[in-house]
Amino acid sequence: MAQIVIEPSCPCIGKALVALQLGSSITVTSIQRDGSFLTPDGFTKIMAGDQLSVMTDNEVSMCKFNLIFGINT
Repeated sequence: MAQIVIEPSCPCIGKALVALQLGSSITVTSIQRDGSFLTPDGFTKIMAGDQLSVMTDNEVSMCKFNLIFGINT
């Protein structure tokens, strides 16, 4: 599991999770936004400053997530 903060420069801002085509091996389990926790569904849009809790089943999937979200590791 990883905790990811969405930076203002992230290419996914304003997009729904379903539009990001994360695949079945990546799950966003929760989003902390403005001090509240959300249980996301496919239609939840990503916002700058969101803190995502992400689960993947392997390192390749985490690399895919980082690529989609513009995260340099």
